[in-house]
Amino acid sequence: KCFAKSPGESEHWTVQLSIHPQVHLRNVNRKRYAHLKDDEIQCTEVIPWGQNALIILEFVEGKYALKTYDNRYLHKDGGLVEALDDSSKFTLEIKSGQISGLAFKDNDGRYLTAVGSTASMKGRNKAVTKDELFTIEDSHPQVVVIAYNGKLASIRQGIDVTANQEEETDKETFQMEYNREKDAWAFRTIDNKYWSLDAASAGVLAIKASNNCYIFNKATGSLVATTEAVGEKEKFKIRIVNRPLLVLKCEYGFVGVKAKSEECCCNRVTYDLIQLEGCKDGTYNFKASNGKYWSVADNDMVMLDGDGPTPFIVEFKGNSKLTIKAPNGNLLKTEQNGLFKATGTEVNASTLLEF
Repeated sequence: KCFAKSPGESEHWTVQLSIHPQVHLRNVNRKRYAHLKDDEIQCTEVIPWGQNALIILEFVEGKYALKTYDNRYLHKDGGLVEALDDSSKFTLEIKSGQISGLAFKDNDGRYLTAVGSTASMKGRNKAVTKDELFTIEDSHPQVVVIAYNGKLASIRQGIDVTANQEEETDKETFQMEYNREKDAWAFRTIDNKYWSLDAASAGVLAIKASNNCYIFNKATGSLVATTEAVGEKEKFKIRIVNRPLLVLKCEYGFVGVKAKSEECCCNRVTYDLIQLEGCKDGTYNFKASNGKYWSVADNDMVMLDGDGPTPFIVEFKGNSKLTIKAPNGNLLKTEQNGLFKATGTEVNASTLLEF
């Protein structure tokens, strides 16, 4: 009910964004994305690419901290620090109207902006203009594609995609984008060109070109689309590269460590950062915030007690959604009471996780 004629402490509200906390951050004025460079967060990327462009929004005591992929916080002076204090907490302000966006105010009343030729993010001005406004966007999965011979697919030699590289650079990284209307995936290159993705399972995928033939890797490294069936040479493995730290969310909350337990639960109010380790065979290992690996107990509960890794299969299922298949062949399934078990047999709301 409304009683007060003027605002006091009890009339102030804290805004927490109802989004996944791993995002891309874009400066409204510069029209560039924030990314980690030279021990700063700089707003200079035209296309947010790789793990350096991943920003984690951490909600703390009604404010937000901006964290890089390597677990460092943005300080109001523009530096990056390991420990979180008041100088790395920012009040979020939502601006609407002709010029709209989000503004981040530090504890001195100054707003984050992109400063100088390097567009370094730091607190500077006490008024909000386009320079101090940011927008946030979902972060698509970005992967490397590994051919049957262990070589990486690449556009380093031009517009043609070849699988002949061993070193990972932006030219070997591809962004996976889901087309809801076609129920299909596409691979986007850093140069804004696309492949199409036909099928994926068990950590392996096949890529179908516009001529409805499958791409396979020739001995020269060239990728050609001439076959109508999927054999060993038409199979590729993918490994996600822009999620070294993973946040998983289901319809009941975040996935993380259950209090005073080694069980993994799925109804936490706050998130845990999960370390994601990609393996050469296309599987993944998950390492919890307690330093232990995920494992599956005899009762199918997901446990956070492993001294060594247990391989899981990750399958992308839509915009920022995935499923995780356990070694027993079942999908990890969420329940409202927080139970997180390897008992799922079909893809539905209980087995889909937002990442």
